[in-house]
Amino acid sequence: MVERVRDEVLAHVADADPDVRQYALVALGVLGDATSRDVLVERLERGSQQETTSAIWGLARRADGIERVLTLAGDSRPWVKDELLGTFAEVAAPFTDEQIARLRDRVGSESFDKYRERHLARTRHGSPEIGPDARFTHAQKKSSI
Repeated sequence: MVERVRDEVLAHVADADPDVRQYALVALGVLGDATSRDVLVERLERGSQQETTSAIWGLARRADGIERVLTLAGDSRPWVKDELLGTFAEVAAPFTDEQIARLRDRVGSESFDKYRERHLARTRHGSPEIGPDARFTHAQKKSSI
């Protein structure tokens, strides 16, 4: 569905309204082209906290974005850890066992197993994504998206 309005979504990444920019970035997460991925990476690296958060959520949904998101594991900004764990549990494309181990080792969360269980239930056992208004209940802090 988003593919049909890809160009319009890309145009809204530069919208004056930060909320519009955020949702446009999140929407890019369901696309699979290099241009939309590159926009997400650029906002991940140079965006405001809101844009970076949305880029994390967008990139985590994409198989071609997981490795880039994993480079943030261990980031010193506490909100980044929360966003990484939230995306991992709720929307991320399937992680390999090696990627899961890297995330676990780098984020150092005492409740990591709960996030891992949710990720595996969703990506390997067919549980649905929950969505922003009914997020995974084991998350310690709700994401800003």
